[in-house]
Amino acid sequence: MMGLDLNIWLIGLLLFAGAAIFMLTLQAAATGGDDSVKKRLIQLQKERAAAQKDAPPEWEKLIREEEAKQHVDISKAIAKVTGASYVERLDRALAQADIPMRCSEYLLMRLLLVTTPLLIFWFVFKNPMIGVFLAMVGLVVPPTILKARSQARINKFNNQLAEFLILLVNALRAGQTFLQAVNHATKESPEPIASEFKLLIQETNLGLPVEAAFQNLVQRVPSADLEITATAFVIQKNIGGNLAEVMEKVALTIRERVKLQGQIRVLTAQGALSGWIVGLLPIALGCVLYGMNPEYIGLLFSTETGRILLGVGATMQLIGVLMIRKIISIDV
Repeated sequence: MMGLDLNIWLIGLLLFAGAAIFMLTLQAAATGGDDSVKKRLIQLQKERAAAQKDAPPEWEKLIREEEAKQHVDISKAIAKVTGASYVERLDRALAQADIPMRCSEYLLMRLLLVTTPLLIFWFVFKNPMIGVFLAMVGLVVPPTILKARSQARINKFNNQLAEFLILLVNALRAGQTFLQAVNHATKESPEPIASEFKLLIQETNLGLPVEAAFQNLVQRVPSADLEITATAFVIQKNIGGNLAEVMEKVALTIRERVKLQGQIRVLTAQGALSGWIVGLLPIALGCVLYGMNPEYIGLLFSTETGRILLGVGATMQLIGVLMIRKIISIDV
């Protein structure tokens, strides 16, 4: 029986991984990438229609393509059920994580990752417990990956911002305009900061004011350092002054913030390690004891007292991990 259960678990994990790989491959083949520029084209078309102006001919093809996609996209139907704000937040989260996936595609992937293992193990293998476990994994893993990728991309953006501003300052001092300097800096910068500022240039080329394009950038990349940069630019634009000097001071401030954050991470590394140990050691020890003596550790699951003790222990573990996280979280 032990070998049969192990085979069922392995088959379940393989099916789960296969479904995830299939959905990711399918969405990569079907998705046309970031549609924010095309959405802006449709918005500009509506603004020109309100002002009784015709859209330029070069926009017509992109507008028709995007409208055709929207006819088959089920995001509108989802918005009616969950609310438009949920769809907007999810679209923004996918953009922040640099995942070229629509809201409807992401929700469909989550639905399949939940229902596929549940139905297979419930009706094929007659083992609903494993199906429920894998369904819970399928429910939790996608948003966890989404949040982790988004945070990693924002951190990478923050680490690149100071160097990008230095390139911007050098271009401004060479006599270029702000947008020309941004274009020059994007050519010399790595991802993801290059693609984000390229999108800023594209939006301004389509008629959006630079201030509004900066606000869109801040919404796509919720970074305190970027907010400082955008605020400094708006203030300089309104009251005047030397933009190169202002951006240089902002770059120095951001560089000091990044340096201080690195020092804080080093000083709190021991606390973070303690949190991981507190969270994982009981689970690892339980697995070892189960492998050595299943009947001994099985009392925690088969008796009422054991289940109560498991619940109390899990609650205390969670409280301890959250307290350690709170202690080592220092805002700069």
